[in-house]
Amino acid sequence: MENDIDRDVTQIHAAQRDPRAFGSLYEAYVDMVWRHAMSRRGDIERAGDVTSLTFSKALKGKPQPELEDSSFPA
Repeated sequence: MENDIDRDVTQIHAAQRDPRAFGSLYEAYVDMVWRHAMSRRGDIERAGDVTSLTFSKALKGKPQPELEDSSFPA
């Protein structure tokens, strides 16, 4: 049985090969990222901007060896 970390690592590797595969990670975590941004910023528009920037950076980001086996939220 695949755990959350294994699933996330598999999805991250797929997204590195094909950015269209990033959609499943986005769908799985967008609400959590937005809620965190909202709790920190306290403004709906800013929370949306932070969420967008977070996922944009994640999609463009290069893998970091020390984070390779961590879950996507990390």
